[in-house]
Amino acid sequence: MEREIMPNKPQRPKVGISKKLRRGLISVALLGVLSFTLLNGVIGSNNAGFYKIKQGRISGELSVIDKAGWHMQNFGIETEYSVSDTYYFSKSDLDGGAGKEAQPIQVRFVGGGTGEISGSVKYKLPSAADKRIRLHKDYRSYRAIQNDLVRQYTAQVLQNTSTIFTAEQTYSGSKGEFNMIFEQQLREGIYKTKSQQIKTKDADGNDLITTIVEIQKDSNGKPVIAVESVFKKYGIELMQVSVKDIDYDDKIDTLIVQKQEAEQERILARAKAEKAKQDAITAIEQGKAKIAQAKAEEDVKKQRAITQAEQEKAVAVLKAEKEKQVAELNKEKAELEAKALLTKKEAEAKANELLVKAGLTPKEKAEIEMKTKIGVAEQLSKVAVPKIIIGGTENGTGPMDAISVNMLLDIIDKMEDEN
Repeated sequence: MEREIMPNKPQRPKVGISKKLRRGLISVALLGVLSFTLLNGVIGSNNAGFYKIKQGRISGELSVIDKAGWHMQNFGIETEYSVSDTYYFSKSDLDGGAGKEAQPIQVRFVGGGTGEISGSVKYKLPSAADKRIRLHKDYRSYRAIQNDLVRQYTAQVLQNTSTIFTAEQTYSGSKGEFNMIFEQQLREGIYKTKSQQIKTKDADGNDLITTIVEIQKDSNGKPVIAVESVFKKYGIELMQVSVKDIDYDDKIDTLIVQKQEAEQERILARAKAEKAKQDAITAIEQGKAKIAQAKAEEDVKKQRAITQAEQEKAVAVLKAEKEKQVAELNKEKAELEAKALLTKKEAEAKANELLVKAGLTPKEKAEIEMKTKIGVAEQLSKVAVPKIIIGGTENGTGPMDAISVNMLLDIIDKMEDEN
């Protein structure tokens, strides 16, 4: 088989760099590296929230750089520090710390119980230049301050505070006091303590020997400082101190559970006893209330009866008074009427007496005349008058005159007979 021969591709011409240009680029690069190296020792910078301790390259003099921005380093040796920070000691990384430096602090309480305490200490390094320089001389780096000063002293204070309390006290009512004494020792120094043993009895009456640790105090009642606080010595400001949790050993945990159960039973028993006591008091008070109510009702009935009797008495008094007044009025009326009648009779008698003396009154005379006329009329009606009369002479007496005289005489005789 014949191989097909491919034509050769045209090759591009190589573009070469001249030796002169290459030497120039190398010179610029070397100059840049040299300049950076030289400037790195000449000019330095500081960030906000930090300060630097600078040691002169030749003189060895120490100075503080605490302003943010660029500054002349002059080939001096600079060590950086954080102005403020927080030291965490906890079994949980979520609390803010991690690694061996952030482990909880192991302590031992009075009575032998142990535990691991978690918490935090927020601090601020001193602002005075001389104290910053002193810190640098004694610890030479910020990491050494964190580990050898803050962490070690915090652990020492926390362990000393734990020797003043029993484990039971730290999880019951004395936890606040524990935190207060811990913070005071961080600020002022480690207190001097003394211990003594006292005899007590347990719940069953058995004798117990209990160790009590107390803080020694001076004549002014202030705690005696055994070890000066390193925070106070270097002017480090404590911004916040917190004891978050105490993880007790298994023996203490079991004892705590037992005591909590016993306390709950005591509380329940006290509650039942108190309830029984309150029920008895309630029953007594209810009995008293019923007696008081019955007495009150009886008093109300009595009061009503008294009120009704008083009302009836008042009505009777008013009625008797009214009847008395009526009787007196009737008596006065009768007396007035009797007086009036007597006066009338006396007046009539007087009048009659006067009439007798004076003769007939016009009224009596009129009554007599009236009766006389009536009598005459009655007698006239009985007189028999002649039906035919014969008249006489003019100058002599006529028949009518005789008749009239006769009739008059008859009437007078009849009236006299009747009387």
